[in-house]
Amino acid sequence: MIHPRRLTSSAFVIALVTTLLLPGRVSAADTGEVESLRSEMRQLQGQIQALRSAVAEATELEARRSANLAKQMREPQGVAVAQSAPPAASAETLPPSRETTDA
Repeated sequence: MIHPRRLTSSAFVIALVTTLLLPGRVSAADTGEVESLRSEMRQLQGQIQALRSAVAEATELEARRSANLAKQMREPQGVAVAQSAPPAASAETLPPSRETTDA
């Protein structure tokens, strides 16, 4: 019969050996993988920063758009239409046509 005290001490020794010896061997073998992961993390952080900038820019443009819409809603209907519509070209201001007639 195994005594509980001996079982506990054996488990402790196994855990201690596993903790101290195995990570050294694993980290020495996976140094290249760790560097690869670090490089990937730097790349992902750059992408996150670019996305944050894009979101901030979109938010700013949306705020401007909302302000313009609110301003147009406060103005009388005729003024808003007159400002938003381009001036119509009249026949007098159009350049003469370059059609040639074969008479």
